[in-house]
Amino acid sequence: MPHPSLEDQSNIINDQPIPRLDLCYFNSLPHGYRFKPTESELIACYLKRKVFDLPLPRNKIISEDTYKWMPDQLLEHYKHAWPENEGYFFTPREKKYPNGQRPSRQAIEGYWKPTGADRVIICEDSTGYKKGLVHYISKASRGKTKYGFMYFQV
Repeated sequence: MPHPSLEDQSNIINDQPIPRLDLCYFNSLPHGYRFKPTESELIACYLKRKVFDLPLPRNKIISEDTYKWMPDQLLEHYKHAWPENEGYFFTPREKKYPNGQRPSRQAIEGYWKPTGADRVIICEDSTGYKKGLVHYISKASRGKTKYGFMYFQV
């Protein structure tokens, strides 16, 4: 089943519309279904296929620009898909400078700071990278929040 369009809206939570088709899609998954792919599966079965615009297997990955949300608002908005407060998202990667290679990690409020070095993930026919990011509200060290995520790329 392809991931549904996000255009058809029917429910409102915290002033944010929740697409009806998303609710139908997530509610159609069988009871007991757990989406817990390995790092290699994330790279080979989902991320690489998304980059090359190939059909994806059934999943619980939401296409959303996560940098346009505060982390707590993002989790609240998509709690219908991720009641465990853990989610998977396809998010665009913007450049910090037009001619540069560095990614912009600026968020709607604050920024996402990388932690540690990239970790190489070797799959059957491709290589990916994993990086940890922590959300900060301000430049001061006291601005660190409790939110973090693992960023994967091919």
